[in-house]
Amino acid sequence: MHDSTSALDPVCLMQDLFVDPDARAGGVGAALIDWLRAETAARGWSALYWHTRETNYRARALDDKYTPHSGFLRYTLRE
Repeated sequence: MHDSTSALDPVCLMQDLFVDPDARAGGVGAALIDWLRAETAARGWSALYWHTRETNYRARALDDKYTPHSGFLRYTLRE
């Protein structure tokens, strides 16, 4: 959870969504996103978002069912 300069209510960042390889393609990822989406609505958070590696096509196939890609790239500086 964090504040945002573009919303009055907190924003939820789903930091990591990892599904064990043996459980993939069984709906587990969608169930996790659906649960967090329901929590977002129940708690009145303004948005739910996450990052997915551009080359992770399998994950992006699921992500694209929820929302189109935002068009933003993430840049990180580490000191």
